[in-house]
Amino acid sequence: MNNGVRIAVVSFPMASNLVTDVFVNDIIKILSEIASKVYLITKIGNKKSLNGSGCIMIDIKIGLHFINRISPRILSIIIQAIKIAIIQTIFCLIILRINRKIDSILFFVGGALLLPSVILSKLLRKRVLLMAMGLGSKTINLQSKSMILSLILRAAEKLNFILADKIIVESASVANDLKPFNIDENKIVPEGARFVDLSSFKPVKEIEERKNTIGFIGRLDRAKGILEFLNALPMLIGRYPDLNVLIVGDGPLRESVEKFILENNFSSDKVKLLGFVPHESIPSILNELKILILPSYSEGLPTIIIEAMACGTPVITYPVGGIPDIVKNGKTGFFLEDISSKSIFLKTSELLADTKLLEHISKNARRLASFYSYDDAIKRWKKIIQPTTLEMKNK
Repeated sequence: MNNGVRIAVVSFPMASNLVTDVFVNDIIKILSEIASKVYLITKIGNKKSLNGSGCIMIDIKIGLHFINRISPRILSIIIQAIKIAIIQTIFCLIILRINRKIDSILFFVGGALLLPSVILSKLLRKRVLLMAMGLGSKTINLQSKSMILSLILRAAEKLNFILADKIIVESASVANDLKPFNIDENKIVPEGARFVDLSSFKPVKEIEERKNTIGFIGRLDRAKGILEFLNALPMLIGRYPDLNVLIVGDGPLRESVEKFILENNFSSDKVKLLGFVPHESIPSILNELKILILPSYSEGLPTIIIEAMACGTPVITYPVGGIPDIVKNGKTGFFLEDISSKSIFLKTSELLADTKLLEHISKNARRLASFYSYDDAIKRWKKIIQPTTLEMKNK
């Protein structure tokens, strides 16, 4: 640690293990190299992975759950609302407790849910760095079609953006999603991508050595396009009887995925639902895939795409969020014309029939992924956490 910044990372403990065990851990590994003191405030899953980082961990020991995991649904919603209120209260109390030990607070995951803590931090005259990896108002509208809830979240997001000293996004295209909020562009920093461990995410099998296996890796919810992916499978398996499918992830639609597999009489060898998989196992899975398919409606800059590229695994996706900054159609990956089962079927069929094209894309993708190393992330984040001249004047 060699920077004078004393920073706390506040991350809302979402239901997905991927957020707590991977995203948060990555940012702590970066900040621990460049800040003089780092606090982590969240529900901490894998403490061992942070050992030696020098980070001071404050485990709040409570997190959200996937709504459909508790029945009836109304009870699940009530419990979730109570959890959100408790978590927000705990965050505020902890910030008050460590107030004199920090000068900056990075609000990492949580968006609108972090508003009470953001307001308190500004009242305490702390420097607020807000990570905007995605818009909760947009995601909730896709998942539940609740316009009222979406508008409430959008208002909270807008206030967060107004209060923040810096708004960090993962790439330039992600910044475009913030234009409707009319944010001061001087606040937006489009260099907040994390990193890929290139010593682990690397090609072990070349494309020509891999079986006809495609996969989906991500949260199992509507925003990720899992339903469209599933509906393309009967057509794909009908055309390619030797095709195998791996589905990795957990989420609110897990039961729907399980039901779909049963109803279509897919054997466990043909379509495997692996559920949540530890991050250290992802490189071996990516090295089994000829194609990774991520038909998301909403994204920031998906690390899984860069990880796939690093492993030489071509990606089929949709150009939303920061995806166009890393996927160049026909050069480093492929875009769907639209998010539909037919479009997924047509593009995947086209590529499975052209191994030479997959080999070419695999090599291009590996070169691009090399720009997202740990050392590069350190350089980018060192600039991000340093106060700007404008911030110093405002202080």
